[in-house]
Amino acid sequence: MIFLLDFDLTLTDSLRGLVESVRYVYTEKFLGSRFIDLDYSEFLRIYYRDDLASLLPNDVEIRWSFWESVWRRYTKTFSLQGSLFKCALEALTYLRGRGLIYVVTGREIRSCEMRDELNHLGIRELIYGLYTVGDFGRYTKKKDLFKYLVDKYESLGFRRSDVVVISDSYRDLENASNLGAEAIGYVPHSLSLVKELFEEKGFKYISSWCESTHLINLIDKSIATKSHRLMY
Repeated sequence: MIFLLDFDLTLTDSLRGLVESVRYVYTEKFLGSRFIDLDYSEFLRIYYRDDLASLLPNDVEIRWSFWESVWRRYTKTFSLQGSLFKCALEALTYLRGRGLIYVVTGREIRSCEMRDELNHLGIRELIYGLYTVGDFGRYTKKKDLFKYLVDKYESLGFRRSDVVVISDSYRDLENASNLGAEAIGYVPHSLSLVKELFEEKGFKYISSWCESTHLINLIDKSIATKSHRLMY
């Protein structure tokens, strides 16, 4: 199996640092001396529902530049960086015994800029590779990374269903499903908003990395169901 794991709010609890970085960059770029009053619940609502579309201009250059600045500040400010979710390290070790693990993130920065963060979290040796949209050039989308990896392993003889995407973003899961990969949701902090989105879209999910066995059972069951359908 090939596991493509999202990073922020899936493996790492980066909520506090992400919100603080968004506040700082948004204030600097759009508000001048005024400070954006954005609390965690409001941030999560617009982050998951519209990807901050209600805050940012509908301009690809502005949006890319904004998020690039957010993630660069986050990675360069140690006090902003989050920690792994409970049992994430054990889950990575468990999944490593089942296949190759990639971290695939939508951060608009280069993967080399995350090297210290991965070392600090202690996961660099557990993953086979790290891909960011920043590695693929400006205006790349995360679905492009998924397609690259799914196509790569299909050309090596893997089935598309051998690729498993795990993410807190329903958009990631939609992109994975469209490519024929398995899609499993992760619910950070047991957020009801994220659960509702997954259930609304029909995606299976876990609420804790401590559910590693349940996760594998979900994947195996889904693959078996697909194989049964193909037989008939």
